[in-house]
Amino acid sequence: MRPRILLHSSYILGRLSKELAAAMAGLAIIQVIFLSMMAPRMAIRVTLYPQPGYVAYPQPPPMMLAPVLGITGFLYAMLTVAMGAQMGLELERGDSALYLSHPISRLSYVASWIIASIFIPSLMFFFSLIIPILILEPHLLLGVGGGEIALILLQVSTSGSIVLLTAALFKKRSLALAVGIFEYLMAPILLTLIAAIITFTTHTTPSAGNMLWIALLYPYNYYMMFGYLGANWMGAAIVNMPVFSMLTALLLAYTRWGFEVK
Repeated sequence: MRPRILLHSSYILGRLSKELAAAMAGLAIIQVIFLSMMAPRMAIRVTLYPQPGYVAYPQPPPMMLAPVLGITGFLYAMLTVAMGAQMGLELERGDSALYLSHPISRLSYVASWIIASIFIPSLMFFFSLIIPILILEPHLLLGVGGGEIALILLQVSTSGSIVLLTAALFKKRSLALAVGIFEYLMAPILLTLIAAIITFTTHTTPSAGNMLWIALLYPYNYYMMFGYLGANWMGAAIVNMPVFSMLTALLLAYTRWGFEVK
């Protein structure tokens, strides 16, 4: 099964290679520009007491990568959503029936889409961020934004699994794309408004613990919003990982027992 999964994943990536390469090249360029601008701040800390000077290679400040990930994380998420929705297009047009007429199982077919639309873009995004840091200042690699990177990868992977599940259930590219865009862009705004209304009507001050439910689908957003209240990136990851695992398991279970193609 594994060689067939990898073979079909390679075929999917081959079809989408131009778009994927262009998107990742753009992400890498943006990240290099932002990190180059931030390099002096990452490398030194100016001191005025007891005497003027600077300290080299300090512990990086928290959420150092927020300006970079705010832009490139969004582009990476949209790429993942768009690639996952392509499975819905195959199912809608009936191309999947042709692939499944060859010796590839339904489970292998969907697993190959998980690899091609979630795992590979995540891997490329990770290296497009880590390689510039290595080039600019290797000493900072272990200290800069490890939690932020992990959370953005988890958040986008969760959205990608929702898109693939929608594509498998309804076999419509447009619906899968709409669900992905709504889930990643609109739903966080609505949840933030709901949280603000609850806080206002109950006259309570929000705490990181009370808002941990946001991390079920949006661990990175939760960490960015409530980091100043002591939100822990590891706690957000622990809350999100069962949800991501459950969505992936549902997708594979449906594929194994209820998946039908035209």
